[in-house]
Amino acid sequence: MRLLDSFLILLIMLVALPATRTEACTAFLMKSGNKVLVGNNEDGSNPETRIWTVPSGSKGTFGRVCFGFNDLSAQGAVNEKGLWFDAFGLPSEPTYPVRGEIYPGDLQDLIMAECTTVNDVIAMLKKYNRSQMTRYQWMFSDREGNSIIVEADTIIQRQGNFQVVTNFRNSKHPAGKGYECDRYQTATKLLGNCKEANLQTMRKILSDTHSEGQDVTLYSYIADLTNGLIYVYHFHNFENVAVLDIRRELAKGSQVYKLADLFPTTVAAETFAYWARKTLTDLKKSRFFTGFDFKSLAGYCGDYLISEPDIMLRQLITITKSDTTLNLHLNGGGSYELIPDSPKSFSMLGYGGLDFKCTFNEASNLATEEISVEGGGLSIKAKRMK
Repeated sequence: MRLLDSFLILLIMLVALPATRTEACTAFLMKSGNKVLVGNNEDGSNPETRIWTVPSGSKGTFGRVCFGFNDLSAQGAVNEKGLWFDAFGLPSEPTYPVRGEIYPGDLQDLIMAECTTVNDVIAMLKKYNRSQMTRYQWMFSDREGNSIIVEADTIIQRQGNFQVVTNFRNSKHPAGKGYECDRYQTATKLLGNCKEANLQTMRKILSDTHSEGQDVTLYSYIADLTNGLIYVYHFHNFENVAVLDIRRELAKGSQVYKLADLFPTTVAAETFAYWARKTLTDLKKSRFFTGFDFKSLAGYCGDYLISEPDIMLRQLITITKSDTTLNLHLNGGGSYELIPDSPKSFSMLGYGGLDFKCTFNEASNLATEEISVEGGGLSIKAKRMK
């Protein structure tokens, strides 16, 4: 999925997809005998693709190999126990009622850190609220071949020996009925005609369902959940493959790879990356307020606890600084640059239309007390921690 190149996953829950756009991403699972294969196309506009590892933790959390972008907010992952997930954009719907406990952090990462099977995932989802899933859905699978599609208020289990997900709600359009999605139909037809899960068929489906244009297939992979292997492809080029052994990758400790560095350079990928980066750089330059008092940046730094909206209560925003910009971190995660666009406000800009206004409200003593992050009709407020 392309979750708007990710303002970390908890903000992604709210702001990741503009209501007028749903990016074209595709994933599918097939089980035959003891073999379980998952295929995934990740589409979007951010050329800064990354693969990183999170080693197992001292408290028994499972190691995982993650896929995503330079903010290191996982778009998908496979853990050491063979549990896989990815996320997929949806047309926006109104917010659902809050049901269950609000997890103060990245719920999907908690699932991947603590769950072994799809049944474990289902049990955890019963505990925690997911009313924020108005613009995206998840798919999970385990090495036994169990799989589910998770919507805000529905869990859809695999029927037959395969399951396909794209960018519509299966609860409203079972088997794609009433929703025209060529990628879904193409994957379903090829899987239906396949007698045995194999790399050749999975690769053909990825090739046949890849996207080009504004939201292009940035990377693809086939996860062999049975044997703990991931076959990675870059920029819809299925001739070159990088094979990752999950156990060996996790044994190396915490690492971050630029996904493109695993592959030979191609004109198509380099041209796309050049223009995407240039467009974003030019936009930032046009917004940058050169008359800003850069000595004042230190006064904005600190920890802020989210007070609005309710589904993000107790999430932590940390503000740090560089020489001429601020950096926003959500729950200790990746950094998002805030550039000054006026004497008292900042812009947070990113690939694919990420555009948020950040303002800091002062108390009577001129100390910064609150941060507001607004854009796309959404508003997030956080108060400085004492």
